[in-house]
Amino acid sequence: MSAYSSILQHILRQVEGAVAVGFADYEGETVQIEGRLEDYRHRLLLAYQGILFHNLAEQHAGESMQSITAVYEDLTTVIKPLRRGYFLLLTLDSRKNLFQADGWLNWGAEQVNPDI
Repeated sequence: MSAYSSILQHILRQVEGAVAVGFADYEGETVQIEGRLEDYRHRLLLAYQGILFHNLAEQHAGESMQSITAVYEDLTTVIKPLRRGYFLLLTLDSRKNLFQADGWLNWGAEQVNPDI
């Protein structure tokens, strides 16, 4: 098990309603994924949320984004920007514990950022 895998699994266990978490690079390419989403769907979600993240980052250049939350019909995603354009993406059942999600993604960022 990689160090990233154990960090992501810890986030999944701590956040009520979390179904998947992923770590991706600046192009949306998967570094590590964990959770109950099927592999293809999870990777596709990472890629599309990465596009959203980078487009918003361009629009708000010079501002520090803490996180981006997107609410869909059956799920909610929270993007946590990391150094060098990398990001964590936590997927939850619709509108589940966003406060808890934000706190644990911040923890995950503290664990992963030094390695990037």
